[in-house]
Amino acid sequence: MEHDQDMNTGTTAASPAQLIGFILCRLIVPCWVLLGAVFKLVEGNPLLLPKPIIELLSWSASTLGIQNPEAWLGFWMSAIIAVELAAAVLMFLLARAARWIAASILVIFMLTLLVLMIQQLANGGFSELWKGTCGCLGNSSPRPWVMFLIDGAMLVGVLALKPPPATTGSGENRGLGIAAIAGCIIAFIVPFVIGTGGTSVPEVAPNGGEVQASGDGWPEPPPVAPFYFPQFDQWLGTPLSSQPLAQQINRPLPSDIDEGTWLLVFYSPTCDHCYEFLSNYFAESPLPHRTIVVELPAEEGNPVMGMPCGDCIEHKLPPDSQYVLTPPAMLRIEDGIVECAIFDGSIDDPVAVEDCLR
Repeated sequence: MEHDQDMNTGTTAASPAQLIGFILCRLIVPCWVLLGAVFKLVEGNPLLLPKPIIELLSWSASTLGIQNPEAWLGFWMSAIIAVELAAAVLMFLLARAARWIAASILVIFMLTLLVLMIQQLANGGFSELWKGTCGCLGNSSPRPWVMFLIDGAMLVGVLALKPPPATTGSGENRGLGIAAIAGCIIAFIVPFVIGTGGTSVPEVAPNGGEVQASGDGWPEPPPVAPFYFPQFDQWLGTPLSSQPLAQQINRPLPSDIDEGTWLLVFYSPTCDHCYEFLSNYFAESPLPHRTIVVELPAEEGNPVMGMPCGDCIEHKLPPDSQYVLTPPAMLRIEDGIVECAIFDGSIDDPVAVEDCLR
């Protein structure tokens, strides 16, 4: 006698729609999530995290007064990777929960991308949607709207196409523990083994081997860290020379940098916002104060703009690291102490900028 039941599961034979749902929840979505986690794990670049995530971590570090923001960012990047790895493993192992895990993580992805696209629209209109990447797949990431459509299509499939019912096997209940342990071990240990962890230091010469002796009285710069995550509001009232990011500015610095009033501007040569800011406040002589402009490494594929400030003293940060900050950012230094910091939203506030320039 023929049976239309699966001898192993005791369930009726799956329909084509159920089979597609099974493939989505148990293969396509977990592989998609796993791919993103592996890219982030291997590249170890926090700049590839979606901007809303970076802003949330920056806000939390500032609010909580985190003294080592680089370690804070490194920890949460590893935690995000661990969650993605664990979710992928759970979808592979847990038939009963795979569909809801897939739907939940796709919803989180889409909400993050939606916030990112809203920010792009607010900053520059629809043209901004064609710029930048979501960071979901490292340097290979598509535009945020493309990733939003991909995730949305998978979410519709997951919700519309229910996999065949499954029973709980004897070993399936161990899946949660296996996934959590495996995800944490891989996400937190591998970055330090391959040299991309938040507190590890690569074997490179300070400033890419370009350090020169100077009479500025600053300490010799330490080896370049994998990335820097400056919280400029925490710099207020501290010596500029005590900040790890500032120590990486290429030498020699002006011998009187710790004397009198100085302005220091971090900018990117491929940033049109930076060019506009420098043109508005530093293009004409005389400058408000002696000014140092510090160039971040240029973004590949974007046109390099000129330097509108002819009287500024130009310096650079080493290209061996990643700088998790949104340029431009401006500091006012009084006798070596940071007295004012303008960055992120305040950089577009003319009153705040003028107050810092005084």
